[in-house]
Amino acid sequence: MHTIKERLAYALTGESVIRALMRAKATMAYKDFGEVIGYIKPGEAWDYHRHITGIAEILTLIAAAESQGSSSEEPLDNNVIISATTGEPGKGAPKFKLVRIVQLDEKQPEG
Repeated sequence: MHTIKERLAYALTGESVIRALMRAKATMAYKDFGEVIGYIKPGEAWDYHRHITGIAEILTLIAAAESQGSSSEEPLDNNVIISATTGEPGKGAPKFKLVRIVQLDEKQPEG
């Protein structure tokens, strides 16, 4: 289990990696992305379900932060982190700039 600080650090590093991939017009597999940002430790065996879920959560953090960020930055491309098997982004890959944080209206009933 990773702490909140660790997940935020992975997201911060991940944003830089995504921007570098965009500049290079390159892509990176989820596993490689996880290793580069430090989420997957060197030599750690790839556990598809555990790792892909964690990496998807980190990408979602990046997307959420981007949706709250400055419009002066180039929008992130969610198509640069791909499946090594298909060469395509995962079906559940977050769409950058499309993530919305919803706050309940105080007038709405709870539950």
